[in-house]
Amino acid sequence: MHKLIILLAATVFSVFSYQNANAQSNKSSTVTVQDVKQQTLKMELDGKTFTILLENNVTAKALLQTLPFSISASVYHNNHYYAVTPKSLPINGLKPTKDATKGGIYYSAEYKGLGIFFEGGHFDNNELFYIGKIKEDISSIDGSKNALVIKFEK
Repeated sequence: MHKLIILLAATVFSVFSYQNANAQSNKSSTVTVQDVKQQTLKMELDGKTFTILLENNVTAKALLQTLPFSISASVYHNNHYYAVTPKSLPINGLKPTKDATKGGIYYSAEYKGLGIFFEGGHFDNNELFYIGKIKEDISSIDGSKNALVIKFEK
């Protein structure tokens, strides 16, 4: 009888130990939706609203901290609107590019501003830092308007 009680106690202990270890394992591997959700912001340009899908980088996060704001923009190189941001944004750890894609949003640390590209382009003398892209079709952006106000908000 004494051996049966010891065997029963050992079995119960083993079951509880396994359940506790399994619960701890499941808890550490859980990923919340917040961890993978992509940050966005709204941009109003020439009366049209666009969604910008932001990269997960220090510059995009700093841009979010400055919202909301409105800035004056002008067309540069016949392929993008350029506007100085309310404050300089950090670029730590970002790899610069000299090629911009249509629909891309880039930050220029040298000129402390955003480039909103309605056409792609290559820039030999400037370093651009990619921070996001416009989600919608951008064919409605009128690149012939030289000066306008762009509004950014969450």
